[in-house]
Amino acid sequence: MSDTSLYLIAKQEAKASRRFRRLMAGATVSGVEFTVDDSWVGACVVSFLIGDVRRHDVLPSVDEAWLVAGLLSSPTAGVSDIRVLPAAGVDGSYRSAVEWGRSNKELLGELLNWWAL
Repeated sequence: MSDTSLYLIAKQEAKASRRFRRLMAGATVSGVEFTVDDSWVGACVVSFLIGDVRRHDVLPSVDEAWLVAGLLSSPTAGVSDIRVLPAAGVDGSYRSAVEWGRSNKELLGELLNWWAL
């Protein structure tokens, strides 16, 4: 009879890729409510109001969501009530903050023009 038991050969703590860590530990963005725990490494929802319309955009990581929230917090974006929440999945999400920015040029137009100066 063969032994089919599993044995732990080595224990190594997995470190999250740089992409999945907040850009600066403990960093905050003025006007943005983060409800994501510091240990969260999954996708995030960036929820925000434009006028009377609430949008929910899913980004693949905390860093990507943090970057998008930072862009949205600019006074030129005209956005309010910005929240970053953990996402249950990535269905219908953007692959990166760059992709999100390209699809939201009209929202970020003034901000991007200001950066171009």
